[in-house]
Amino acid sequence: MTESVLHFAPNVPVTLALVDPEGTWDAELRQGQYQTTTGQSFSLPRVAVVALNLLEPRPGEEIQICRHWKGRPSDPIEWAICLSPRSEQARAREEMARNEGETGLDLTAALQASIDRAQSSRTNLAPPTVVKRPAKREVSPQPRLLDRGTGTDGPLPTRLQRNGVIPWNVAFREVSAWVSKELAGNSLQWSDEAQQAMVCTCLIAEVKAGRIAMWERGE
Repeated sequence: MTESVLHFAPNVPVTLALVDPEGTWDAELRQGQYQTTTGQSFSLPRVAVVALNLLEPRPGEEIQICRHWKGRPSDPIEWAICLSPRSEQARAREEMARNEGETGLDLTAALQASIDRAQSSRTNLAPPTVVKRPAKREVSPQPRLLDRGTGTDGPLPTRLQRNGVIPWNVAFREVSAWVSKELAGNSLQWSDEAQQAMVCTCLIAEVKAGRIAMWERGE
């Protein structure tokens, strides 16, 4: 039986899982050889092999590979390799489970620990870029994540349901803004992918804690 060979059409993302993410290196062709869990084989040029190694996927973990090319012979070919949305969500759930196991830490400390782990594990991200922060001024203590505020020193008041939980759309808006603000406050610049994973981790934790309810709809 002839082995099925996987080809990457230009600008078409392909979702797959690898049997062995390390693959084998063909020194003569200067290509990496890989096999998917569905029995297909494919090769990647050295630049794509480097991108794959930086992602550090696990055996059987879904990833997406896309070969970007504008179509003209003079145009360069660029490779984009990332985790699939399903794998991102799975890693976020694992991160949330680890946070729950860290007894004695409040939510802020657990989130800081998550940020530290993300920085050390995502080797494909560029080093943090230091940005200038405005001069410090005296403000009242910052409200905790998802707390209601007056609009002066914290988030604007949100209408809570009778059981005291926050609607999904409001929680998503506040968590996204909180993650973005904290990254800027710590002079960090993360990719959209890293910020998405952090927002997902926070929301999953709040849902399991019973503090997020149905989507808020108009009267």
